[in-house]
Amino acid sequence: MDNRNLTLQELSILRRKIVEAVVVNKNSQKGVAQMYGFTEATVSHYVRAYKNEGNAGLIYKKRGRPLQSCTKLCLENEEKVRDILEYHTPDQVGLECVLWTRKAVRQYISDTYGITYSVRGMGDVLKRWGFTPQKPMKVAIQQNPHLVQHWLKVAYPAIQKKADQEKAAIYCADEMGLRSTDQRGRTYARRGKTPVIKKTGSRFRCNMISAITNQGSMKWMVFEESFTVVIFLNFLRRVIYKPDKKIFLIVDNHKVHQAKKVQAWLEKNKEKITIFFLPPYCPEMNPQELVNQEVKSHAGNFKMMTSLKDLTINLIYYLTRIQFNPWKIMNYFKKASVAYAA
Repeated sequence: MDNRNLTLQELSILRRKIVEAVVVNKNSQKGVAQMYGFTEATVSHYVRAYKNEGNAGLIYKKRGRPLQSCTKLCLENEEKVRDILEYHTPDQVGLECVLWTRKAVRQYISDTYGITYSVRGMGDVLKRWGFTPQKPMKVAIQQNPHLVQHWLKVAYPAIQKKADQEKAAIYCADEMGLRSTDQRGRTYARRGKTPVIKKTGSRFRCNMISAITNQGSMKWMVFEESFTVVIFLNFLRRVIYKPDKKIFLIVDNHKVHQAKKVQAWLEKNKEKITIFFLPPYCPEMNPQELVNQEVKSHAGNFKMMTSLKDLTINLIYYLTRIQFNPWKIMNYFKKASVAYAA
């Protein structure tokens, strides 16, 4: 029997049953060993411990080396290093790098505590601490944390309250471009043999703008021109076309969104739509960015793109798939950075 995955409590219960089967029920140690899948020596050890120590002999004691017996850092210093890794970047603690690699952590511990690890040993320690190598989320250095907190704690709750009062729907919108040269998907191939796919050498692109709600609704538009005031106004007209309720539209600080013509149009249609602006340099707080990322990763995997028409068809097809899957749209709002809008 493999008991390596059992807890100490489960092992103690099993040990008690084995001893009871031998001492109380008068079964042979050989028969009990076969019944529970243990060796006769193990059963004999359990019975002997019970006879010598009583009930104390039924408690399974954790085996192996004592905690911290073979570690170089003490528990207190380990906790300090974990806090540094979790809440600071290397350049903030005096290192000449911006990512916590094994070498960077090793260097920090050496400089701070005078303790040296091998690179591989540092990897084992990080794994024991629960740290794994991950692709970091990028945040602009121009981002103002005070404005972010104000948005999360004051501005957005006020928008929600106002939306409830006016029975409005809150949409988060953004625009992006898709190029024919993009290749973000993956395909299976034999190890060591890089797969080859055929693509056109021509360069072209199309663009999209879309908006989603935490209730699973989506509105979008695909266009081939550059994003201008005219394009944005066309999208806004689509958004308010035959609306069943007022629209609250959350966008970033793109200059087109703040153009005078846009503001004048909004003033004329203020009974149907109102625009709100995210804090500057905060794309990760817009749920629509998750739609953009997925589209960029998968929209080019349906039809070989030899012309702008093919690219547009792929984009429209994938946006339509998302639009008619409300559960998928609602799942975008589960990510931690946008959960405030869920």
